[in-house]
Amino acid sequence: MRRVLPLLALLAAACQPLPHPFTADMPERGATPISPPDSADIVVAPVAGAPKAMGEALAAALCDADI
Repeated sequence: MRRVLPLLALLAAACQPLPHPFTADMPERGATPISPPDSADIVVAPVAGAPKAMGEALAAALCDADI
């Protein structure tokens, strides 16, 4: 056991300095946090199985609806 402890200490010392792979990605101190945008885009596709004109009209009506 007495022989193992110094070897473990040397092994632990050999691991220095520890790598910090994400240090460059860290925000600066005092930086404002990331906030989501105030709006989002939504895509409304024409209704499948309906006639083309009807499907496009229904998709347009859904886009214009204030739900």
